Amino acid sequence: MAAGAAAVSLTETGSAQPSLGTLTWVQHDGLWIRELPDGQAAKILSGNGLHHPRLSPSGRWICYADGDEKRLVVRRDGISPVSFEAATTAWLPHDALVVGREGESYVLTEADGWRSRSLSWKTEGLPLYSPKGDVYARWEIHERPADEYGLNRDKTELYIAPAGEPERKARVLIAENEGAIQLYAWTRDGASLIYWRLGEWSASAWCDGVELYSMSAAGGPERKLGVTTLAYDDMLSLSPKGNLLAVTRGSYREAWTDKRIAVVDLGTGKIRDLTEGSVSALCPAWSSDGATIAYTAAPDGGNLGGGDPAQANVFQRKLWLVDPSGGTPRPFTNDPHYRDEEPMWSADGSHLLFGRMDYNGHASLWLIERSGAGARHICPLRIQSELPNDDDSWFGYYGYINWRSAFDWRR
Repeated sequence: MAAGAAAVSLTETGSAQPSLGTLTWVQHDGLWIRELPDGQAAKILSGNGLHHPRLSPSGRWICYADGDEKRLVVRRDGISPVSFEAATTAWLPHDALVVGREGESYVLTEADGWRSRSLSWKTEGLPLYSPKGDVYARWEIHERPADEYGLNRDKTELYIAPAGEPERKARVLIAENEGAIQLYAWTRDGASLIYWRLGEWSASAWCDGVELYSMSAAGGPERKLGVTTLAYDDMLSLSPKGNLLAVTRGSYREAWTDKRIAVVDLGTGKIRDLTEGSVSALCPAWSSDGATIAYTAAPDGGNLGGGDPAQANVFQRKLWLVDPSGGTPRPFTNDPHYRDEEPMWSADGSHLLFGRMDYNGHASLWLIERSGAGARHICPLRIQSELPNDDDSWFGYYGYINWRSAFDWRR
């Protein structure tokens, strides 16, 4: 949610190589950190069940959750850990941490020893700052008594406000939505917001894909983008140049079927499919030069439900590359010992970091050059399973794994 990047450094590997940024991750024995590509891995602290590590914008601090669902913040050298109660957290500019829990929100900062300072925000809709950091967007639920039939009558409000200004100056974009709103991102120019919105209170409907919308920060009518996607941030990717959005297009919660990579022109509303219906493709990632989209794909499995057929299908996932303007997708990885997912480009576009999992559910991160050469193991990961048994981590949520719950990469 907050903009930030790791400082560029040089690593001695016989010759000086520019840093690809800072990686922090959790594995079964604790929280780790290293500089990519060739920095030495260092354990920050020990612990079981850690998840959701997030580097601060400066890279000096890491916020994470422990096995008891407490949130903690620790300096990157492991010193000065502080714990607090929270349901959600997000880094703000200047290494401030905004924290939400039921009925209240507050801010913690290094300057005051990470003591809480209450905010007037009363729900868990944490702020999404614009590219310039001068304004932020938030949603807020206004609770209302149930109607005579016991049905939910709560309303959701979406608004933007100047950073550091009283909230009385907020501009309301959506006043009374009869359902939840989930923010994705600001457009690169900071002129518009992209978000998911549902016109009813239904947790099940959110699991099966939700329509995408955009709206100008100046207000005015919202616009349907014409695509339905699963409501995960890694299902979308903004182009670094132009006003384009790569999406995982398709409804239905089973990630092994009915998923295509498409590009939406946010200016004209035109949609271009880049993959065929014979494959189920997920998690587009736009290269920094705008010339390539990486994604993961396997043959479309149809309505498998789960079990061995589903596991065999998702194990066929490999990374693919495609020209955003169209053309034939080309395979990028092909190691038969792994399924490959969650591609992420380095800031200079020279490398891809991606997740790998063997058939037994053991997860790891790998780094590969853009040419396809030099694939190397970076670290093991502890994937937080949606199911009680960690042995079922391969399944995730109907074939979708939240890889980014296990690592963060400041590029």
